[in-house]
Amino acid sequence: MSRTTVTAAVTAEQMIAEARKAFFVMFGFLAVVWALQLANWGSDYDLARRYAVVAGEVDRLPGMLTAPFLHLSWAHIESNSGPLFVFGFLAAYRGVARFFGLTALVAVASGLAIWCFEHDGVGTIGASGLVFGYFGYVVEAGSSTGTSSTASSASSWAPRTPTPSRSRCPAPPASAGSPTSAGSSGA
Repeated sequence: MSRTTVTAAVTAEQMIAEARKAFFVMFGFLAVVWALQLANWGSDYDLARRYAVVAGEVDRLPGMLTAPFLHLSWAHIESNSGPLFVFGFLAAYRGVARFFGLTALVAVASGLAIWCFEHDGVGTIGASGLVFGYFGYVVEAGSSTGTSSTASSASSWAPRTPTPSRSRCPAPPASAGSPTSAGSSGA
């Protein structure tokens, strides 16, 4: 067996090990979210009322760390669980320690955004901020590596800078009197 083959085999084994860790991290993560939903439902959603981020109320800022794990209904948690698992798995695949740091960063950033920009007195809960944060991380991580791993193919369809031959803006319409306009037949 050549050295290149051994290196590739170790790399493949490492990739499988990271994927396994990411899977179990997200399985445990979602188990905690669903267990909290059971407790929240059992308390007639008192946890959601007590631990939400409430815009404009300084004493509710610690809710940034709890609100992403609480949901207001079964439909709410069901709609967040799939994307949370998929994008969380892809983020955790790049490293479990990095994933937990990312989770804290995204929870605080989305919580502060809610606190600053939502209408005063409105409480907000749910994992949507985490989902969008993980999505952004996965797209950026994939596009910055230059490989087709994770989600780089999702972000590589658009050029990074517009070029004259491939601009994102549509061409201006031809004027009615010009020979290149589709509507002029010369008559």
